[in-house]
Amino acid sequence: YGRFLGLVSTARGKTPEAIDAMAQGRVWDGGTARQLGLVDEVGGLDTALAWTAKQAGLAEGGWHPAYLGNEVDPYASLLDLLLNNDEEADGPSGSGDFVALTAARQQAGLQQAVAGLERLFSGRGAQAYCLDCDVPVQSAVPVKSLGWLAQLGAWLGLR
Repeated sequence: YGRFLGLVSTARGKTPEAIDAMAQGRVWDGGTARQLGLVDEVGGLDTALAWTAKQAGLAEGGWHPAYLGNEVDPYASLLDLLLNNDEEADGPSGSGDFVALTAARQQAGLQQAVAGLERLFSGRGAQAYCLDCDVPVQSAVPVKSLGWLAQLGAWLGLR
């Protein structure tokens, strides 16, 4: 932090104490930072590049940015996600490939449906549930007394 204060104070022509009194580790929005003299202009990458070129004395239109690195194919990441065969992939599906992910999502949906049906058939009388809330409701009825629905869930390996 001391090195940072030294660099900023040198660039801004202020003492490190004055910069520290302003900054104190805080992050300022662009307008406030400009009012405090911490930035010269407010803008994005294009504004910063144009300002830098102007400070370097380059003629307008006489320069262009060169972005280094590999160009990313927009479909490559989708294909990597769908066909991921990485053995170290994390998640409920184990392998992390598309088929395993789909199977895990289907199983989760089936588990949710069975839990909803169990909840519906477990009570007596009128029941009201919030359809937007995902709050699990514990049944007061033992699983053995739920009958065929609980047995179906157990048979499918969902309980």
